[in-house]
Amino acid sequence: MWPFAETVLLWRLHRGLTQVDLAKAAGISRPNLCAIENGVREVTLPTLRALACALDITPGVLADGRSPYGEPLSMSRDEMERVARAAALGLQEPKWAQLVACLRTLTVSRRALNGGRKDKPESRRATLQAHLMLKAMVSADTLQSLLSRLSAYAGQT
Repeated sequence: MWPFAETVLLWRLHRGLTQVDLAKAAGISRPNLCAIENGVREVTLPTLRALACALDITPGVLADGRSPYGEPLSMSRDEMERVARAAALGLQEPKWAQLVACLRTLTVSRRALNGGRKDKPESRRATLQAHLMLKAMVSADTLQSLLSRLSAYAGQT
């Protein structure tokens, strides 16, 4: 079960919507949606219904904190190796495309940090969102293993 704020954010990202898109579809202001996603604003029942409708899910899915990714995935060692390699080296891995994309976002951010550059706010936001999506997609152990393998590949490039 996810906190409400993270549930809304995960569903928005899963649907490929911007805050502006979701706010408009739900009939709420973007700053209000931002506050909801940051967990600083409680929602009323009408707002919950509007968000759920805009995300094409039932209000119960949001209220119950259900992830759009279902149960976290477990992966074999070979799968983890392929995914980490694809993320680090820019290779295609169709079965795990979204997972690879999230890991690539983390890789780009880490390279920027290792190069001494400060991330732009958009980069930090993308990094946080990618990490949240990874936490929703795979188990904690699998995520730790993927990040470890990714670091190993990053050290080779």
